Amino acid sequence: MADAARLSAPAAPPEAAAVPVDRSEERAALVLAGPALLLMLALLVLPTVAVLVLSLTDAELGVPDWHVVGLDAYRDLLADRGFRTSIVNTALYVALVTPVSVGLGLGLALLIEADLPLRSVFRSAYFLPVVSLTVAMATVWQFLLNPVGGPVNALLTALGLAGPNWLGSSDTVLVALALIGIWQPSASTSCCSSPA
Repeated sequence: MADAARLSAPAAPPEAAAVPVDRSEERAALVLAGPALLLMLALLVLPTVAVLVLSLTDAELGVPDWHVVGLDAYRDLLADRGFRTSIVNTALYVALVTPVSVGLGLGLALLIEADLPLRSVFRSAYFLPVVSLTVAMATVWQFLLNPVGGPVNALLTALGLAGPNWLGSSDTVLVALALIGIWQPSASTSCCSSPA
């Protein structure tokens, strides 16, 4: 009976042979990664720590005296109506731009890879924002959304609708910036400021 139990029991796995660690490979990895780690420390970690420490003081550029104020600056910031408006505007902007940008980008990427007759048109539409200068595209968007004589408002007028002041009205500026951001994410840099 004991022999049968021994035969039916699974065999214990053999001990994994210890893989010898090659110290020269470890040193080579550290030498190769060292410059990147030092740059990350100097350009990302240390400035972030410095900003966090400075945020707990009343230090100002050019003023030699400063005092530790703790979290007073954060309390003032949270009580500021303009800051709260900026947070809400940023959240709305992200909620509008992110899903539409990802969806359109994925759709265009699928159209580019599909074997369709209009493949070159899809490629042009996809890569146009990448190769366009931001200043030139900002000028084009300013022309397109001009409340007097802009093509977008001219089209709306032809359809019997009143065209708004897209970039000058607090009711429509967030939507206009979101549309620009969907077309070219780097073009919209003023998403965080509250509309005038």
